[in-house]
Amino acid sequence: MRSLSQDEARRVGAELKRWSQRPLGPGNLRALGLYGVLVMLMLAAAQSLPRPAEVVRGFAAMSAVMLATMHFVALGMLRGLRRAGVAEAQDALNVMREPRRISAFDMAMTWLLVAAIAPYCE
Repeated sequence: MRSLSQDEARRVGAELKRWSQRPLGPGNLRALGLYGVLVMLMLAAAQSLPRPAEVVRGFAAMSAVMLATMHFVALGMLRGLRRAGVAEAQDALNVMREPRRISAFDMAMTWLLVAAIAPYCE
C-alpha cells in the first residue's frame, strides 16, 4: 500500500477536520430530506406498476445494501487513514459513531424496514 506524503496527509487531515466539525442538525436534516425525497419518488413511480409492493421492496432492499456498503467502506477508509498517520481520521471515526448523527447505516436499516412492510401496504 502506498503511504501518504506529508503534504497529502496534511490536506486530507484538514478536510477530515472540516467535515468533523460540521454541526449535527443540518446534516441530519439533509439526510432526512434526501430520504423523504427518495421515498416519495419511489412511491410515485411504483403506483403505476402492476405490483407496486414488489417494486418498493426491491428498491428498498437495493438501497439498503448500497448504503450499508458505503458505510462500511467509509469506516474502512478512515481506519486506513488513521493507520497511515492522519490523526484527524480518529476524530472523523468518532463523529461517524456519534449516536445522534444519522449515518448511512441508519438509513440502510430504515430501508430494510420499508422493504419488510411493503407487502402489507397494498
